[in-house]
Amino acid sequence: MCEERPQHKQTSLSGLNSTKKSANWSSPQKNQIYPAAYKVNDSDTEPSEEIVRIGKFDQKDLPYLALDMLVTGKWRNIAVDLDVPVDELNCIDNSDEYEKCYKMWKTWIERNGDAASYKKLAEVLKDHELQIIRENYCLEGNHPPLQETVATSTSENVKQGKIDDKDFMKIAKTIQGKRYRLGRVLGVRDSELEQITAKDPGDIWEQSYRILKKWQSANGKRATFTALAKALRDRTVALKEVVEEFCLVK
Repeated sequence: MCEERPQHKQTSLSGLNSTKKSANWSSPQKNQIYPAAYKVNDSDTEPSEEIVRIGKFDQKDLPYLALDMLVTGKWRNIAVDLDVPVDELNCIDNSDEYEKCYKMWKTWIERNGDAASYKKLAEVLKDHELQIIRENYCLEGNHPPLQETVATSTSENVKQGKIDDKDFMKIAKTIQGKRYRLGRVLGVRDSELEQITAKDPGDIWEQSYRILKKWQSANGKRATFTALAKALRDRTVALKEVVEEFCLVK
């Protein structure tokens, strides 16, 4: 039996659990090209029918779904509805609530296979009045917000050449709290992240460094400052200051 870890109070994000659409999801108008999810009547500009995506939830969207669910503060209640044993999450050797939320969704997918579908997710999100998240992730014609937090400026002068060990050693110090998130964006698999953690369980800096080196080893010449800067700006990582400090020519 593992010890119960103290739970962190989550701050709700205004708008995520609202049943109203945000300004970015305006109602369709006549003479407009509509996405596949909309069937519009001439007498009504509101969508008359929604179409839920078919099939199993795509794991590539998990980091973003976990981030959006975390800020609602409802992910543990949803875990109960999805029959994911929360006690198992409390045993995870990681105090980071984001990681627990991410692994809850991953556990749901791994345990349920094809039954971990967009349809099931849409039903649960609707029950918890998380309409915006439901629309973004589950409905045809919409797309989860996966883009980087801050777009790269065309005037930025990104460093060229290979990232050397000295750079990685310095960068590793700045990404420690988000090392797993960054690793996933860079394409490091969860199984590889677990192996790195198991090898140096008490050394967060070493884990961060090894994650960066794993990415470089797997990508060779493609492991550039430009690629790293894009990953650091990803919505789940949001380390713009690290980009400015280590990836740009000063």
